[in-house]
Formats: sequence, C-alpha cells, structure tokens
Amino acid sequence: MWFFTADLHLNHSNIIKYCNRPFCSKIEQGMLDLVNKKLIPISDVIISKESTDSMTDSIIDSINSVVSRKDNLVIIGDFCHTKNKDRDLDIKKLRDRINCFNVYLILGNHDDRKYMSKYFTCYDQYTFKIDRQVIFTFHYPCRSWDKKSYGSWMLYGHTHGFFSPEDDGMVLECDAKLYRDSFASVLNVSQNDDIVNRLIDVVSLSKGNDLTMDVGVDNFRPNISFGTPWSMDEISNFMKAKTDRNNNLQNLLKNFKNFGTIQK
Repeated sequence: MWFFTADLHLNHSNIIKYCNRPFCSKIEQGMLDLVNKKLIPISDVIISKESTDSMTDSIIDSINSVVSRKDNLVIIGDFCHTKNKDRDLDIKKLRDRINCFNVYLILGNHDDRKYMSKYFTCYDQYTFKIDRQVIFTFHYPCRSWDKKSYGSWMLYGHTHGFFSPEDDGMVLECDAKLYRDSFASVLNVSQNDDIVNRLIDVVSLSKGNDLTMDVGVDNFRPNISFGTPWSMDEISNFMKAKTDRNNNLQNLLKNFKNFGTIQK
C-alpha cells in the first residue's frame, strides 16, 4: 500500500506553537492563550523538550501504526529539525524509528539533501504512477503541474493546512466576506439575501476545480491520531468527492441562466 504525509518537523519545538499542535503543557497553552489575546508576543512562549519529544514520538507512532515495513511512504518535505553539529546522527536516529523500508522524501525547505539522501530516496519533485493514477508531488502547492489537464493529482505540504479549505472546494473566510460585500452591493440587496448565498455557493464550487491536496500533518482530520499519513484510498475518496462537486457546478450554474433578467 501507498501512504503520503508532509511537514513532520520532528524535533522542532517552535512548530508546536506556530501551528498550534496539540502537544503543549498546561503552562505553555496558557501562554499561548495570552498570545491569542494579544497580551504577550509569541516569542515569549518557550516550548519544552518534553513537549517536543511528545510530538516527535506521537508522529512516529502514528506512522508505524498504519504503515507496515513492506508498504511505501512518501514524505513531501520537512522531515525534521536538527542542529548542524548533530544533523547526520539525528536524521539517522529518526529515520531508523520508522519501520517502513520504502520511504521517499520530496525535499522541503527544511531538508538538507547532503544528509537526507543518505537515509532516504530523495527528489526535488516527483511524479508517481500508482494503479494508473498519475500523482505529482512537490513540497509547495502548484497552480499547474504535469498532466493536470488529464486528471493527475497534485499532493503537497508546506502550507500547514492553510490552503486545505480551498482544496475542499470552499472559499476562505476573508475571501467570502469580499465576495458577499461585492455581490450585495451590485444587486442592491442585503448580505444575507438568498441570491447572495447562492452566488457564494457557486464561487465555493468553482474554487475547488484542481485535484490538489495538502497531505501535511497539520491538515487535521477528526478522530484520526495526529501525524497519521493519508492512505491511497483516503486520497482517492477525497479526489472523487471533489470531482463530484465540480460536476455539480454545471447544474448549479443552470439555476442562474436567467440571472441577467433578475430585477431587485
């Protein structure tokens, strides 16, 4: 079986506070609450080694719980964070803790090819073909990629879940407000008018046309242990649902065929 993940950031303390990962102690979480209230700067929050080790252990355990030794695991960038003087040994120790033998690393901005290539099969970007499905992998999200027009998928990391609403065919909250204000102004109606809501639905569907997906650990899934990789079946189901939504766009647009004659 094939599994995909990204942005592990093993041994990286600061990633816990910047991405709100669920490994803070009560004191650290209390400090972050003060940051959210804008009472202190986030630089005042120091994440302990205990919390960092807990995160690293949890991610590795989650990987090993679903990925067997004979499976294939693709890590799409940012495997770990290490100190320069201990980099080689740290990478080796972390790699040895992953049971899977076939691990591919698509290099991210935190990955050092010199050391990573000793313990992983490394690529800057790579196109896999799995069960006749073409899958382009790159650490950064792309607007265009190999065979995009022929149904290929694009899997990425780096954004730490920020782009996942757009992958799900949704409009980001900040964009939705701009659309809502503009539609209401042009139509001279309230922002909650039914026609405005329906237009937002059209925009939401049209935003998810690309078969892209953030497979990073910060793209949270309910009831799934943090750090669990995405299986090929999970990704296939996600892409199928997206394709179905995109096909529904045409039906939704038909409801607006007389839109130009609407008078308000």
